[in-house]
Amino acid sequence: MAFEKGHKKAGGRKKGVKNKSTAQIKEAVANFVSDKFQIVSNQFDKMTTKEQADFLVKLMPFVIEKKSEKKIGFDDAVTEQLKSSVENLNKTFDK
Repeated sequence: MAFEKGHKKAGGRKKGVKNKSTAQIKEAVANFVSDKFQIVSNQFDKMTTKEQADFLVKLMPFVIEKKSEKKIGFDDAVTEQLKSSVENLNKTFDK
């Protein structure tokens, strides 16, 4: 039976309650990484600088919490000022 408007939500998690299986998976992955840290560290030291940078960039989403994307609106004066600043920076670094 399809959900009909006007009825209260029945069952399931309450808003804001984290999924238990997600927490268990995160803990298992954290334990695995902790156990294998020395191996990963040794391999990291053998990587080129580019490989190290790529590796770190790929790890960041797991370490740093993602923030929700917000659109920021600028008025025309601010937009023109930003464009001017970018052009000045480009001229400075193109020399």
